[in-house]
Amino acid sequence: MFRPRLIAAVLLGLALAAGTASAQTPTTPNHSARVRPAERLRMQARRIQRGVKLGRIDAAERARLVKGAQAIREQLRALRQRGEKATMAERQAIRQSLNRMNRAIIQAIRHR
Repeated sequence: MFRPRLIAAVLLGLALAAGTASAQTPTTPNHSARVRPAERLRMQARRIQRGVKLGRIDAAERARLVKGAQAIREQLRALRQRGEKATMAERQAIRQSLNRMNRAIIQAIRHR
């Protein structure tokens, strides 16, 4: 009788310990908030190139996406030239621009 209770108690303890350990681990180590905007632009440029190579993005769509990327690069360049740390509103505006561009790339690749 003592043995089944001991086994049940040990299993319950392990289950509880595993639950708390998994709650502390990050779910997405490469979350976009942790990736710098310049790196996101490079990843998006690779996705555009891949879409062109696969024939899912035509020349006009590519030109539009590249123009959007250049506008974001100009924003980043202006912030760097200013030499000050970007405000929360400026970081949010750049993040939103990157997110819009990301959605445009996805739409261009999927809907062709």
